[in-house]
Amino acid sequence: MVKLTVFTPTYNRGYTLGTLYDSLCKQDSNEFEWVIVDDGSDDDTSNLVKKWINEGNINIRYLLKQNAGKHTAINKGVELAAGKYFMIVDSDDYLVENVVSEIINLFETNHLDSTKYAGISGTKVSPDGTLIGTMFADKEFVDCTTLERRDNNIRGDKAEVFFTDVLRQYPFPVFDGEKFINEAIVWNRIANAGLKIRWFNKPFVICEYLPDGLTSKKGTLHTHNIQGTLLYLEELIQYDNKFIEKVAHRASFCGIAHNNLSASEIARRIHIPKVFIPVFRLIYRFRGSN
Repeated sequence: MVKLTVFTPTYNRGYTLGTLYDSLCKQDSNEFEWVIVDDGSDDDTSNLVKKWINEGNINIRYLLKQNAGKHTAINKGVELAAGKYFMIVDSDDYLVENVVSEIINLFETNHLDSTKYAGISGTKVSPDGTLIGTMFADKEFVDCTTLERRDNNIRGDKAEVFFTDVLRQYPFPVFDGEKFINEAIVWNRIANAGLKIRWFNKPFVICEYLPDGLTSKKGTLHTHNIQGTLLYLEELIQYDNKFIEKVAHRASFCGIAHNNLSASEIARRIHIPKVFIPVFRLIYRFRGSN
């Protein structure tokens, strides 16, 4: 019986997927499926995955689609998922030993209600065991939304595992001609709806950030995918209660929207008088030069 969907969106990452495949084969539970959505790779990914499917070691489902961005691959993966729980594991990451059974056990023993919780999360660590970001100490777990992470010293990438039904309620927005949107736009929407995550200080995923990954290109991706980026910033302004953060988000919005929206539209969307727009643009330029 499939309880957990391990989902991997991939694009020309045949050279890294083998490590993740090996970590899945070594799990002590077979109550999972590996769903791979290939976002239009032109390397050997397809042949590799077909070989692994033929080996029959684990339950694999593979879909090759036209290149349209990671967020569209996640939407498709959520649609395809058979598991009650859904875990995104990027193509350059791999699983901690026997973590599948631990994740399923944490869900089943904590009796979380999907009308109140989006899911659970563990941590990500580097191959030498170093924690990615920061985490609380001296507690078994913390219950809070993604928007409350910083208040609980939960910073940096984490290994969230969601109720699949929750994710189906919050698909990623898709804009014509754009192939990127910050994944946090959906995590923030889930948090804004009041759904918490139970955060455990336990490693779930071993993580390597490679030079060809999205993390290394985020600045360029934001400025080249204007509609999605502006929507993400517009919503951040609504969610964030900290004055300095609101200023920073408004500055980014004004700077990125400069050649794309009229002053009236900018003012309307981020709730400021038009006369303030040049000030926010100056802040944006100053922050970008430091």
